[in-house]
Amino acid sequence: MSTTTDTARQPLDQVGVSSICYTRCPVPTASSVAITGGWLDREFEADQIAVRSLAESPEPALRDAHYTHAHPALFREGGVVPPLWARSVAQSNVLIGLARVDQFQGLVALRGSRLAESGDLRRARIALPARPGRHIDFSRAISWHGIQTVLAVAGCQEADVTLVDVPWDEDFISHEAGSSGASLYTARENVRLYTAEVLALVRGEVDAIYAVGPHALATAALIDAVPLAGSATNADQHAGSPSHLRILTVSTQLAQTRTDLVARYIYGLLRASASAAARPSSAWRIIAAEVGVAEEWAQAAYARQTVADLRPQIADDLLDTLQNRSDFLYERGFIPHPVDVREWLDPGPLRNALTRYREQRSTKGEDRS
Repeated sequence: MSTTTDTARQPLDQVGVSSICYTRCPVPTASSVAITGGWLDREFEADQIAVRSLAESPEPALRDAHYTHAHPALFREGGVVPPLWARSVAQSNVLIGLARVDQFQGLVALRGSRLAESGDLRRARIALPARPGRHIDFSRAISWHGIQTVLAVAGCQEADVTLVDVPWDEDFISHEAGSSGASLYTARENVRLYTAEVLALVRGEVDAIYAVGPHALATAALIDAVPLAGSATNADQHAGSPSHLRILTVSTQLAQTRTDLVARYIYGLLRASASAAARPSSAWRIIAAEVGVAEEWAQAAYARQTVADLRPQIADDLLDTLQNRSDFLYERGFIPHPVDVREWLDPGPLRNALTRYREQRSTKGEDRS
């Protein structure tokens, strides 16, 4: 963990930090490439600042910071729901970058079922996962918002269907500490992403389930299910494929005391993103391993340009999408207080990282290291 000295007596950029931590979701991120390729280790090794994964900790409470951001020097890249919850509850994090990932999402039903044959979603029973007792039931929030999106594409509204609660009392993250660089989500957790919903579908308790990403395609193939509505896959040129946000956040304490380290961390992600774009085959292997699927499923579910642009960025359309998601979470009771994402955002570290990155490229040429 990081250690800080008396910040009232020192310039902010001199507050001592001996280590920083990272965590990421099992989705395509610049962090995955940076961690696998050692970009972050190389950025900080000269300062003897250790860069560690939350997954290495044997303490469950520390690993839980993936959701709560309750750690003084933590970077997190991944889905938007837990970071928005952490901001709403305790203002424990700061938004420092966003990325867009185009991927498959949709509703699927068992082949040969009435719903699969007709394709008419009206009066369909759709599974809505429920994992009570968690800090934030992010799987329910993601599914609910996704179902609304898919219904709109199909010309339906939520009132046209019946959402059926599907409870499941199992944590997503592993209970065991991992090795250096490990993810909190092991192969076991990844493969069981839709277990509760699949069981409900097979038992006939629901007519359709919502699923997204490579696991949606793999799961549908396993149970012989077919998509009813949603985006296309890579095989169909990703026609109409929706954008899913990945956001980069940092602990408020580190953002307020060591903006230099925050910018350097982002710089490492920018270099890793350039490496991924230059070596797409290697990047696809990293993403597939991170998500926990065969590379074939990763390339089928994500847009082809995914590995070409993993870098964190700041753009009005991305912020608007994030604000829409924040408003949805507040209106549905997932977060206790509204979050203004533009107030949450600190653009300074990314701006500084980009300046350094461009200067390095102009003096050394294309980054191929």
